[in-house]
Amino acid sequence: MKFKVADHLSIRTIENEIFILNRNDSHLHTFNESGASLWKIIEHNSSSEAMVDELMQQYTVDRGLAVQDVDEFLVELLKMHLIDQL
Repeated sequence: MKFKVADHLSIRTIENEIFILNRNDSHLHTFNESGASLWKIIEHNSSSEAMVDELMQQYTVDRGLAVQDVDEFLVELLKMHLIDQL
């Protein structure tokens, strides 16, 4: 599946940390290092498979764990209305 960043966000990167303001509900979100890596992939409208590959390469985890982590991350982003499914 592919996802894109929602249109109602303001996004800033400061010293390798990503800050996302949801202008619809005024909530500010930040991500840890792995979340920031995955967010950058979403910004390029890449697939969840690309996100899994990134986690496997960056953290040397097995595919099953990477798939689970990506799925959980995407579910949370969808719940917070930070991404849209293409």
